[in-house]
Amino acid sequence: MVGHRGMILHVIRSRFVDRWWTGGDLDTAAEFWLRLYEAAAHSQGFADTPTHRTEIRLRGFPRSRADTLLREVASRVADSDFPAPEADLPDLDTLVLASGEIHGAEQAPAGLGFPILLAPAFEGLMVEFRFEVRADERKTLRKVQLESTLVLVGELRAGQFLLKTAWRAGSHGWEDRLLWHAPWPDEEAWFHALDAYRESEEVPAALAKKLFISRGADRTGNLAVKLIHVPLDAPRLGGLLSRFAFFSALLGAIGLGAWWSYQEKNWLLLTFAAFASGPLLLLFFFFLRNEWRLWELGFRRFRAAYGKLYSEATRHIALKRVEADAVLENPWTRKYTADLESAGFRYAGDIRLESTHAVGQGIFRAFFGLDGCSYLTVFFHLATPEDQDPHFKNWPAAVAFLGHTFFADGGYVTCVSGRSVGYRKKRTGPEHLMQIFPDVDDPVEFARLHAVTAARFGRDTSRRSLPHQPFDYYLRKLGELSDEERRLFVDHPYSRGDHLHWYLQSIRSTYRCHSNATDPVSRH
Repeated sequence: MVGHRGMILHVIRSRFVDRWWTGGDLDTAAEFWLRLYEAAAHSQGFADTPTHRTEIRLRGFPRSRADTLLREVASRVADSDFPAPEADLPDLDTLVLASGEIHGAEQAPAGLGFPILLAPAFEGLMVEFRFEVRADERKTLRKVQLESTLVLVGELRAGQFLLKTAWRAGSHGWEDRLLWHAPWPDEEAWFHALDAYRESEEVPAALAKKLFISRGADRTGNLAVKLIHVPLDAPRLGGLLSRFAFFSALLGAIGLGAWWSYQEKNWLLLTFAAFASGPLLLLFFFFLRNEWRLWELGFRRFRAAYGKLYSEATRHIALKRVEADAVLENPWTRKYTADLESAGFRYAGDIRLESTHAVGQGIFRAFFGLDGCSYLTVFFHLATPEDQDPHFKNWPAAVAFLGHTFFADGGYVTCVSGRSVGYRKKRTGPEHLMQIFPDVDDPVEFARLHAVTAARFGRDTSRRSLPHQPFDYYLRKLGELSDEERRLFVDHPYSRGDHLHWYLQSIRSTYRCHSNATDPVSRH
């Protein structure tokens, strides 16, 4: 199995599968996956009976319930058909239940272990079923390994599994790094084949061979993806330079070899150089095309998005909690709300923007901080604007944290989490400090960092922070900050320099402007 990822995972799709499945449906999916293996193995000379293994990953529970949930899983799995189970908490936000390997024609656990989760303690959690099937090495003399994992992601709700999306992952797991945020190209074909299998029990051989590939082929795919794709969730300059150096060195060596072969009239070696350069040139082309899209198309989209965001004033509107909960019926909202309230944060209120054409659909949930003066807001972003092309939805939600502290003389401190901000050079207003924490994914830790930042700012500038005010005051202040930001954008629209920071993922982590300053000042 591939390694576990961090907590704030969300799926990005233009549409979700949204199928209500029972344990029987999961049995059928597992059976179909085994039949696909058999079809692929038969055509490629592998063993007919594979080894398979099941893993369940649970997310979305409050941290205070983690140990209780682990004990509940251990108790329930003891009375199940889950073979050689191992339950663990690899991090504070993920519970993993893994089976031992099953050889031969033995069946997978009923419903891929779904009956174990039929208890109130697991209601509303995100669940990721992983069903790994591979050639049994004990029954084949071939060193090449055939392997593929079916990944099913959804939510446990009302005694059923609400399937949101699915994909296939190979032995190197590069698909898991990409397919949370991009659709599985074979998703529609696989579901169509699964539906047909329910009726006829027929297995499409072409699809089977496409989904079950050897470890060697998967290793090649992993290398190709690494060469083409430089991730956007970390600084990119080093990755870009290393790839340019790699392509330049190899293409240069092949070019010199081809020139020498031509001079020496070694046509066999020249032909080999031509064939060797073909795949490398193709990879280089895809790399350049992807980077050009990020640079040119990305700039146009960001500039248009910022222009639309600041084209008109945006009102912040308070929502009743019951109204917000109806929109935010997802695992992340429940988890973060429970985590913060159990840590002592008091719920302040929920906010939506009057217009959704700027940021799309989302809710801001605000809390009073533990220091008596700061405000913590969790933004749950559910979808991009409907008129945006392409239009995307997030599930459970894309999450960002905002912190605010206001001072008696009008100064204030803003802190923001994540890598979606911190690229645009801007004037932030008199007596304002803005701090960005790009990799903090725990709201309690973020609130602590914000409180420390605000307290230091107050000490350094001899300012007195304002104690908590009623929620209406905070709502009004957010509107004022939004209006100020809108006015400042007129003088500092999104530029190529800003986009270079985004393109390289080089965040301007600190913005500071004094009362006598008129030009934008930023420190990295």
